[in-house]
Amino acid sequence: MTDILSLKQSIDNLNNSINSLIKVFKDTGEELEKSEPKEIDEKVTPIMQKIGMLEEQNEKIARGIVAVADMLKERERRPVYRQQQPVMRPTMPQNFQPAQPTGGPQNFQMPTVKPLPKEPENKEEKKGFLDMFKK
Repeated sequence: MTDILSLKQSIDNLNNSINSLIKVFKDTGEELEKSEPKEIDEKVTPIMQKIGMLEEQNEKIARGIVAVADMLKERERRPVYRQQQPVMRPTMPQNFQPAQPTGGPQNFQMPTVKPLPKEPENKEEKKGFLDMFKK
C-alpha cells in the first residue's frame, strides 16, 4: 500500500516539474516574441556556436572510439608473435680442432619419432567484447 502512495507522490512531483518547465518555455517564447530580431540573434548566436563546437568534439570522439575498436578487432585477428631473445653462442678459437672419436658405440641408431597428430582447426570466429554491439 505504501508503494502505491509513494508511486502516486512521485508521479505528482514529476507532473509539477513538467508543468514548471512548460511555464518556463512559454515565458521564454513570449519574451522572444517581444524582443527585436537583433536581440534574438545576439542571444542565440553564441549558443549556436557552442553547440557547433560540441558537435565537432563529439564527432572527433566518435571517430576515435571507432578507430580504437577497429584496432582491437585487428589485434584479435592477428596471431601474436613473441619476440625471441638473441641466442648468445660461444666463439671458437681460430686454431680449434674437434677431437677425433675414439671407440664408442658402433651400432648406434637414431630413434624414430612419430609426428604429433594435428589438432582440428576451429573455423568458428572468436567473438570479442566489441562484437556484442554489432547489428
